[in-house]
Amino acid sequence: MKWHGGLGAKSEIADASTTERMAGSVGTIVDSEKQKKAQKEVASTAPVVEEGGAEDAKHEADLARISEEDELESMVIAQHKECPLIHTQNFSSSIGKMRQPCALQTVVEEINQLSEHGLQQLAANDELRRAAIDAARRLTLLVQTPEEAVRSLAFSPTYNACVRIAIDLHLFDRLLESPCISSARLAERVGAEDELIIRLMRVLCGIGFAEEVAAFHYSPTRITAHMCKPSTAASIIHFFDQGFPSISQLPRYFQDKGYCSPDDYTAGPFQYGHQTDLETYSFWLTKPTVINNFNVFMQGGKLKKEHAWTDWFPTQDTIVNGFKASAQAVMLVDVAGGKGRDLESFRMKHIDSPGRLVLQDLPETIEEISGLHKSIEKVAYNFFTPQPVQGARAYFMQDIFHNWPTSVAQMILQNTAQALTPGYSKLLISETVLPDRDCPLTLAGLDWGMMYLHSGLERSERQWKDLLAKEGLKVVQVHREEGGDSSIIEAMLDDSDDDETFSKAGKRRPGLTRRRKTVS
Repeated sequence: MKWHGGLGAKSEIADASTTERMAGSVGTIVDSEKQKKAQKEVASTAPVVEEGGAEDAKHEADLARISEEDELESMVIAQHKECPLIHTQNFSSSIGKMRQPCALQTVVEEINQLSEHGLQQLAANDELRRAAIDAARRLTLLVQTPEEAVRSLAFSPTYNACVRIAIDLHLFDRLLESPCISSARLAERVGAEDELIIRLMRVLCGIGFAEEVAAFHYSPTRITAHMCKPSTAASIIHFFDQGFPSISQLPRYFQDKGYCSPDDYTAGPFQYGHQTDLETYSFWLTKPTVINNFNVFMQGGKLKKEHAWTDWFPTQDTIVNGFKASAQAVMLVDVAGGKGRDLESFRMKHIDSPGRLVLQDLPETIEEISGLHKSIEKVAYNFFTPQPVQGARAYFMQDIFHNWPTSVAQMILQNTAQALTPGYSKLLISETVLPDRDCPLTLAGLDWGMMYLHSGLERSERQWKDLLAKEGLKVVQVHREEGGDSSIIEAMLDDSDDDETFSKAGKRRPGLTRRRKTVS
């Protein structure tokens, strides 16, 4: 069982402008004199050590970093001279917006080119649609004033609250029933005051969740219809009711605990905000309405994926080819696989392929499964214990690791790695892979959602490689769905040093029990 958390990010409603992305990294290197001074200090204070020593390597890394920063500074200065940006008072205030030469002209040209496709084609072509959204976002960042950006951010919690209130009133359902409805009639139908409905609709129309067709008269939009889906409404309820108590206390949490990513899932931002000692899922299980709403949310989270992983992932080349067939040989193990949908999609695609298919999950989940094809074996298993199926061709793990901090993720990996056969077995991790640069706001928000709910995180490709390397695993390839958000990390035991690999994979840490979650 796992939490398919992506829907929360897709359902994001806060109308918040991003901060200037490069301000943190580039703003520290504007003053070239400071950089020269820093370079001299590094050179003068570097200790004399034997060649190849740790201090020598650190010294070389510091010099390389300063050289890279100087090069970036020169590039940014050249860009600024070539095409000064609008709404800037001085160089330092514009530095964060430097993305490319003549940014405004470039974005306008992109939008003009995209407009040639027409609205219908843009809506039908996901790649074009994403490009249009990105161009519109960059144009907004370029032309809005800093005051407008800050004001939009300041009021974004209000927009979330208005949508949450509208859900309680079943307002979206009433809007969808009427192509044009007055505030007075809407107020009557939802049982609210006319004046309050007018104030509520100002916000909902402003963020596109409804349309004002005349003074105090409203019509539904595509978003209105989407909000009428139970799983969509449940996602807003979940992130507002369970997230906001933690979000509101995040500044104080970091003041008290120190400014570093949380690594204790029993004493993280969620526990701090909700004033509980219980782990997040254990806390939710004490509140039936919360866990019931969460399960509705998760059902939509699974269904949101337009394509099964087998539709785009090269299962034939990666798994089937090279399989060593025998009477007991296992082709694929789906770890924490819920009701077995992912394993069933693999079976249907490779219906004539040999090899056992094993579905693993907690005992209570396995007992609930019905209608599974007889060729799929059901095995009760907790991933906080050693993997019992040894030497399978592939182990599939979907949306597991983002729920956990790094220390716990390592424990899960250790239990799996000890079952892998070097040079043969593959670990397939289906999770979000954040880009190292220009991360979409929804994915950045999802990363923070994992933090304030579970002390978990979404990881970049570099972070995945580091995490896997600690447990003796290497990334073979990161597979990305073309035109989609899905990624699968293909990993194997790192056989560059067999002794070290097995030492890492064989480590054990006691004391964790896997938590009960929704199934899919």
